[in-house]
Amino acid sequence: MKIATDKWDGYPHVLGAGAFSKRWLQRFFGKVEDMEQRFRKGMCDNILRNKKLILIFSEPSTRTSTFLTIAAQNLGANVIDIRDPENLSSMIKGEPFTEMIQVLSRGLHYGSVNGAPQGVIAIRHKKEGTARLATQFSCVPIINAGDGKGEHPTQGLLDVCTIQRIFGKISGLSFALAGDLLNGRTVHTLPLLLSKFDDIKMFFVSPPELAMPKDIKEELRARDVQFAESTDLREVAPHVDVIYQTRTQRERGSELDKNDRSLGYFIIDRTVLDLMKQDAIIMHPLPKVPGDTTLEVDQSRAAVYFTDQLDASIITKMTLFEMMFFPEE
Repeated sequence: MKIATDKWDGYPHVLGAGAFSKRWLQRFFGKVEDMEQRFRKGMCDNILRNKKLILIFSEPSTRTSTFLTIAAQNLGANVIDIRDPENLSSMIKGEPFTEMIQVLSRGLHYGSVNGAPQGVIAIRHKKEGTARLATQFSCVPIINAGDGKGEHPTQGLLDVCTIQRIFGKISGLSFALAGDLLNGRTVHTLPLLLSKFDDIKMFFVSPPELAMPKDIKEELRARDVQFAESTDLREVAPHVDVIYQTRTQRERGSELDKNDRSLGYFIIDRTVLDLMKQDAIIMHPLPKVPGDTTLEVDQSRAAVYFTDQLDASIITKMTLFEMMFFPEE
């Protein structure tokens, strides 16, 4: 049975994995493929004509900000990029962040017909919960583009879409999430999205001090999702379909030398590659830093972080934008 609407829980805001049901995600996957076909036929140039996207990023960003921009422009939208909002004149003068959102969203909303959104604001902020707070003051949709060590829902959507496109399914697969699981926001969103599907197994591979947060593990237990914890990728590599590697979040105080074998085995190298299933894949949210993988792994068939994941990043954001502005009932 098909879900009756494009709208997710909390629509039109995109804040975290909890908003998306399994049925909605399955509908989303279909719409991504439809968007791909239309885009390749040159049918998407004016979908968001006269619409606007404002990026408000108080943390550095390369891929997320650039790919949000490319996705919006592919659909004909205009993009306004605000970096380091703390240095804006209004905030230097003492204006609260929430009032800035109130002002900018009102400007975006001007000229709206029948309340239809004329623009979207995407926020990246160092403080967890900032995007959710912004929804209380905004009259246009808010996208959480990463909030501290909280969540990163647009990355989560492209990740599950990548998996669906490669395997043709998500249910029944096994996953290893490795690295800094405490402070990496992408690995907080991904397991919650995966848990919507059936017969999922997860392995969390990290040193104890950087283990997956307790609240996420409690939520997985509540959903009867099987998971185990390890400090050695070699132990779990033969048993999983996907290894999701992450970098150490040094900007949030994390310390992990993946070359220090006394801590565990966290690097993906030829040893791990040889232990993996023949059709297993390696994912990474990027940026990737020395110690995450070796060059040999980067060039292997299993690595999809420079290919499939990047392709999915653009097309999923395009699809999400269309669903935000023009949801089908």
